[in-house]
Formats: sequence, structure tokens, C-alpha cells
Amino acid sequence: MPKKEDDLDSSMVENDRLELALKASNEGIWDWKANEAEIYYSKRILEFLNTKPANAPNPFLPPHECVHPDERPCFLRALELTMRPDGPELFAIDCRLRAGIDHWPWMRIRGAVVRDQSGHVTRIAGSMIDISRRKKAEEQIKEDQHLLRMLIDHIPMQVYFKDEESRFSLANQKMAEWMGLDHPSELIGKHDRDFFKGEHAEQTG
Repeated sequence: MPKKEDDLDSSMVENDRLELALKASNEGIWDWKANEAEIYYSKRILEFLNTKPANAPNPFLPPHECVHPDERPCFLRALELTMRPDGPELFAIDCRLRAGIDHWPWMRIRGAVVRDQSGHVTRIAGSMIDISRRKKAEEQIKEDQHLLRMLIDHIPMQVYFKDEESRFSLANQKMAEWMGLDHPSELIGKHDRDFFKGEHAEQTG
């Protein structure tokens, strides 16, 4: 039965809303019918992957070479789990995908899973966005934390940090030894009241 004019207008409005929402979030959409070689990518994803529709890679099919080798095992485990009849209804993973010859942007991939009555996956469709900047920032934070850790561990004096409740959030080996402990991790989350009694514990709050 053909759609009524009002239904068509409503569908166009919804599509416009979707396009605007995706544009605002800088995300693109993808759609894959299970076991088919082709996969649909919106224009935004094609830009992310620096490719054209005819050459667009399909990460869901072997040999999965468009997925970075470091993330490929995790990607395959997530896909295998999703393809099971009792698998999750959402495919979700962050991984690097090949874009061009030797560029591997980090992509956040999310997809809703459609199954038949037997539970077999017939389709997965969702969104994708380049999160390379966020990943780079996270790596920088990890590196800074590592450098800070190296610094405080080699300072020949007691070093520690506390949170707003005056509980230890970071300490070095010298501080742990001064408190009579074997490792700084034994201090984390603890308060001076856990080690001292009387006036000193009261002064530290």
C-alpha cells in the first residue's frame, strides 16, 4: 500500500532531523546487511575513511585488514559475540580503521542489531565518529601521569596527595615506608585516622 502524502512529509521531516543531529554531532551513519560484501556509509564516514563508495572497506568481513592489527583481536571478539543468537543488541567498539594508504584514525563505532525469529543477525546499522583527538588527549594524560609517577617515585622525600575528604589519592614509596607500609597502593583511599589516633588524627580532619 503506497504511503500517504502526510506519511511522506513526516518521513522527510524525520530524515531532516536525523541529518541535522548527525551534522551537529559530526557523526556519520552506516548500514550493513549481514554477510553481504557491501556496506553503506554516509558521506561523513567516507570522509573519515578517505575513500569512495566503490572502495569503501567492510570491517565486518574477513580478512578484516581495514581494522588496525592492535585492535583486530578485540574487534573480532566483539563481532563474534554480537553474531551469536543470544548476543547483545548493540555492537559497540572503539578501534582504528584504515583511511588511505597509511593513516589509521580512531573511530567510535556503534550499531543496533536486527535479528530474525531464530536470533540470527540480519542487519546492523548505526553511527561512526572520528575520536582521534580524544584518544590523543587521553594518551597525553597517561604519559603525563607516568612522568609524574616517575618523578615522585625518585624524589628522596615523602610525597603524597589527598582528595577533598583528606584521603590519600597518590603517594610515593618513601611515604609508604614512612607510614610503615610496603607499597604506596596500601595508602590509597585511606585517611590519617586509619593510621594515627588522638590529636594528630583530629588535626588532619
